[in-house]
Amino acid sequence: MARTLFLFLFSDRVDTYINAIAYSYDNLEIESVRLVHVKGTKTGLTDTQAISVFNQIWNRLEKLASSTTEIYKRINERLLDRQLIPITYSNLKNSLEQSIKKQGGSRNCVIDITSASKVPSIDVFTVCLALGIKSIYTFELIIKYDSKNPDKFLYHAMCENDYSYTCLSNTEPVRASQSALLRKSAFLWYMGAISLIVMVLSLYILVAIGPNSTFVQGLNLMAAVVGLLSPALALVEQRRKS
Repeated sequence: MARTLFLFLFSDRVDTYINAIAYSYDNLEIESVRLVHVKGTKTGLTDTQAISVFNQIWNRLEKLASSTTEIYKRINERLLDRQLIPITYSNLKNSLEQSIKKQGGSRNCVIDITSASKVPSIDVFTVCLALGIKSIYTFELIIKYDSKNPDKFLYHAMCENDYSYTCLSNTEPVRASQSALLRKSAFLWYMGAISLIVMVLSLYILVAIGPNSTFVQGLNLMAAVVGLLSPALALVEQRRKS
């Protein structure tokens, strides 16, 4: 299945993006890249810097393709669907959602926030979870970086134990939190469904029998009790599990 890599630009360190692109192309069936420039963040790039970094990434890949291993040559020749997408920080959710829809939905997309600093990374990660995106990754070096020998820390030069490409949405704390939210949501859904059923029955019998029936009056009382108890029970259940 062909997928699109959404690579967020927050840094001018080109090799960071090279590693993310190389790994995802080699392992995640990436066939297109969208470099996402989030405008309006305090720690982000300016428009001019984003364009410059975009060009530097592909120039760097072209040089690597001519001088190193086959992986960069394949990327340079086949990964030709490349675009720079500007997104406004204040409209992050809607803009990202529309961009992902254009690529066939969240199942066809991989999000990479490797270069994002603390606050932007949290914002992007939270928005992705809200949109139901599960493939949210970050590339991290496990070995100590040596600025005097940067080429030794490129994807092709490292072994698997030298780095990690982690799916953040699949870590144990995130999965546990999502499970807790789902359990709470299910309980609230059940309470809402019971209230709705009682209300529908009340209306049906009211029309069929009339308002003066003792049974109708009793059912209306039950509906009122259920309506009052539902939020109270939901609150108790939420506090019990928190």
